[in-house]
Amino acid sequence: MCEPVHIRFGALAPVPSFGVGPRLAAALCGAAIAGSWTGFPTGRVGFVVALGIVGFAGSVVSGPAPRPLRRRAAAVLVLALFFAVSDASARAGAGLSPPQRGDVDTIVTVVADPERRGRGVVAEVRLDRHRYEVWAFGRAANVLAAAMVGEQVGIIGRVAPFTEDWNGYVARHLVGRVSAEVVWRTRRGSGWWWATTNATRRHLADGADHLSATERGLLLGFTVGDDRELSPEVVGQFRASGLSHLTAVSGQNVVLILGLATPLLSRRSRVVRVSALIVVLLWFGALTRWEPSVIRAIAMAGVSVVSPVPAGRGPRLALLGLVVSGLILIDPLMIWSVGFRLSVAATAGLVVFADRIARWLPGPDTIVQPISVTAAAQIGVAPVQLATFGPMPLAALPANVAAGPVAGPLMVWGATVGLIAGWMPDGVAVAMHLPTRLMTGWVAYVARSGASSGLPKVGFPAFVAVVSVIVIWRMLRRGVPPSG
Repeated sequence: MCEPVHIRFGALAPVPSFGVGPRLAAALCGAAIAGSWTGFPTGRVGFVVALGIVGFAGSVVSGPAPRPLRRRAAAVLVLALFFAVSDASARAGAGLSPPQRGDVDTIVTVVADPERRGRGVVAEVRLDRHRYEVWAFGRAANVLAAAMVGEQVGIIGRVAPFTEDWNGYVARHLVGRVSAEVVWRTRRGSGWWWATTNATRRHLADGADHLSATERGLLLGFTVGDDRELSPEVVGQFRASGLSHLTAVSGQNVVLILGLATPLLSRRSRVVRVSALIVVLLWFGALTRWEPSVIRAIAMAGVSVVSPVPAGRGPRLALLGLVVSGLILIDPLMIWSVGFRLSVAATAGLVVFADRIARWLPGPDTIVQPISVTAAAQIGVAPVQLATFGPMPLAALPANVAAGPVAGPLMVWGATVGLIAGWMPDGVAVAMHLPTRLMTGWVAYVARSGASSGLPKVGFPAFVAVVSVIVIWRMLRRGVPPSG
């Protein structure tokens, strides 16, 4: 769960986060979230004015102005950001008006890889500048299942609004459902950008053909976040043991791809190096399908590539707050994504608690570091997970400590040897994937053991009690009475 803000890219010198401290970044983040929830329309003129004020006030805050003036500019910046995001949220919500029922016979573009659910296949497509969820069964399902993001398919079916309310539809900008009766592939290309990422994913999967469905699903999940081949039973085990985040792309994957690309650019100029790394990040985002957690990680990495953030809790929190605020301004509906919330919460937990927990715990770094990182991430995601999914499994801490050391090597192995195996004869590919079998087997064993451990789950009252005890203990150690 390392974050890309910890990386140094060549000789790039770290600079402050645009003069924004963690408190102002937190205020901006809160204003963006409040504006997205409010969704109050201010009109196009109001939005442009608010956006202009954001830019002007931001320049004052980050400039050499006197402190009183910068404080007033900071207050104006927070208020203007609220109104800008509020109007953007209102316009985004208006664009999700339910479609009219009717027949459809047209060509659509796939925007999310098809996934088998029961006897059917579901995918997301773009139709008439809107996103729809498509369901297909029988022969149509087999054709749809073979398509990938960026490719186009023909569909004959019927469009209807969703019959149920779910924030996931809002977060993914889906406006309705298409029941497809006939699906056919077209000869239209998907463009070189999607063609290269799709070829990479197919190549990685082809090289792992001899692996079991669970082994292949874990390899693809750890490497590119594609866990569609995992059975519901395995998915349930990973959720019950608190390991489901391992098969979702996060900052650790971004660190890996930048770590592989940076040495190749070490002798290039700053402009070439930064430009190339930005292209690598964008390509990796397309490869991993721009999931919310990927967007957050890549945005933070992109800022770090351009101007690396100094070490320290404050600058990293400021970077996180600025990135979250910017992403919500670009897409106000992103706050309804549980994946985005968990990603932000986990990152905040790592920045705030990881070093502190590591200092509190006795023992060698090889043991303390995995425990501190895991515990910090779990503390960060706890409020979101408790509010969304209910009690958290207590098995998550030991399971993450046991599986964590394998996660990084499995990602590296899949992104390097896993790709090379796709070009090799079957016998050689089988030999090359022996470490894959060992690592995926260990992770799967940890997930099964954690799910069947019988350890209790922690609910919201228990979490609040534990946090309260820790806060009181820290206050007593500092000699501050709990009552203040």
